[in-house]
Amino acid sequence: MVFPFGCCRHGSTRALLAAWAACQLGLAGAPAQAADFVYTGPVFPAYAATQDHIEIRFSTAAPLAAHTSYLSLAEAGATQASVRVVSGGLPMVNMSLPVATFQLHTDGNGRIDAWFILGDYSGVTGQSPTMTGPHRQAYSMNTMVFIPGSDRPGAPGTVTGHYNYDQATDTQFVTTCAGAPPDCSHTAEGQPYYGVYSALINPSNTGQGNWSGSVVSPALDLVGSWHDGVVGQAYAATFSASGGVAPYGWSTSGLPAGLSQANGRISGTPTAAGTTTATVTVTDAAAAQASVSGDVHIWPADCSGSNAIVSSVLADYLVVNGGRSLGDQVWYTPPGGTTFTGGLTAFAPGEYLDYRGQMSATDGCHAATIVVRPAPLYTCKPPPGAMKARGRGVVTSTGDHHFTTAQGRVSYGDCTRMESTSGRPLEVGAKVEWRGYQTSDGYVFARRIEIK
Repeated sequence: MVFPFGCCRHGSTRALLAAWAACQLGLAGAPAQAADFVYTGPVFPAYAATQDHIEIRFSTAAPLAAHTSYLSLAEAGATQASVRVVSGGLPMVNMSLPVATFQLHTDGNGRIDAWFILGDYSGVTGQSPTMTGPHRQAYSMNTMVFIPGSDRPGAPGTVTGHYNYDQATDTQFVTTCAGAPPDCSHTAEGQPYYGVYSALINPSNTGQGNWSGSVVSPALDLVGSWHDGVVGQAYAATFSASGGVAPYGWSTSGLPAGLSQANGRISGTPTAAGTTTATVTVTDAAAAQASVSGDVHIWPADCSGSNAIVSSVLADYLVVNGGRSLGDQVWYTPPGGTTFTGGLTAFAPGEYLDYRGQMSATDGCHAATIVVRPAPLYTCKPPPGAMKARGRGVVTSTGDHHFTTAQGRVSYGDCTRMESTSGRPLEVGAKVEWRGYQTSDGYVFARRIEIK
């Protein structure tokens, strides 16, 4: 027999609290909580002196979702839960009960806006009308009916029958009223019990303001990457935020000319070639931030290369200069548009290329013309017709037996004398001076390199 909600009783014993705690849903030893929720019910005016009220506590492994009905502790991912009666004295005394009924709904921010949560403990044995033992209940209700599926987009409503009600009962069933307290009475079935109605702890309105607690959302995360683009061709990159506390705010810096951002999506048509360091930043409602930065190279619509070294040969395209950038993917349509020199008849790694074509933002340079020369000779002996050459600058890239500065590409070999007065290796950013020779077709070889 479940004692009717309308029958509230006085009395309780501290000795039963340990037993009640042991019954709490088998949730002892639960993992660390990601969100803690506390309901504090108002005090019924008649109990102002004792401050009797209902308190509900539960924790979840993750924050509650927005616009969602939870019809069980399992659906909410609860790791612990209890319903308590908090009292400063008679007529009710402190009780802590395991949750038997758990129904709640969240609004658009994941806050609880409707609920019916019941705590229940029964130590009753036997059958009515000869039951014995205690039965205790405490609950808070501010709605009568939760409609499964009503949280779906477009649904006409979420809950119906709003009904504010906080209540607690503490009833002792006995086999006879003989020797029982004077308030001992009988149910319709003849079951003796005692305790006096405690009435409602709170029959007044309740709402979101009765819920509090600290919600620890998953860490804010931002996923996405920058990529190269081409002048005059559409650009798109998408960055996705998760975790943190919604809603999110977005900002960017360093965007190439012609691009803009909306809710993490970068789009537009680049209007100028160049390289910038772009950053997209997301900020959540708790002021946490996450950013992704990267160099964005906007290529000219026309692409070209001079003295580019073939790194690898594939079915329809060549990788040159080590394939470090989008422009190092050179597409060709054999045999038209390709001129082989020096007795060559096919592409091979190590050969030298001059090429011109149209740049694509998706796969690199589509060459209209290619001139292929034999692989350079990494020799310190100048070939016939070569002229002395020298230069200096800051290294902008390095590769197999070559480096580049603002003056162009310079090759070197095992015979090259390389010195470093600074102790710095030949790397991007290093200052160099070199001496060597240049052939009639523009090939430059350094016989001596000094790294400063």
